[in-house]
Amino acid sequence: MTRFEDLGDAEKVQYVERDTADRLAHLDKLLRELDELGATVEDPDGLVSFNIGFDGRLLDIRIAEAVGTVLTNIDLENRLNLLFAAGVDGVNGMRAELWEQATDPRTS
Repeated sequence: MTRFEDLGDAEKVQYVERDTADRLAHLDKLLRELDELGATVEDPDGLVSFNIGFDGRLLDIRIAEAVGTVLTNIDLENRLNLLFAAGVDGVNGMRAELWEQATDPRTS
């Protein structure tokens, strides 16, 4: 196996250019996968649903018009908090899995 130090100047430049291109392609792939990561969360009664992005931010929320006749404000707040926590946990797990795959040399 040839060591980098043993390469000539032109070969070193070619090696670095190839390596840089490979790393940038890998980074682009990771960014695309990260951008696609997210979760849709819906409560079992169908009264509330929302989407959470890869960074745990709320992207959109849908609340059924009937929610005011079924839940009190506190009940709605509690339901939203539980659903949001579950959604963020799911997104964090997906993000951790993505980073694990990204740093695993067997998947590169």
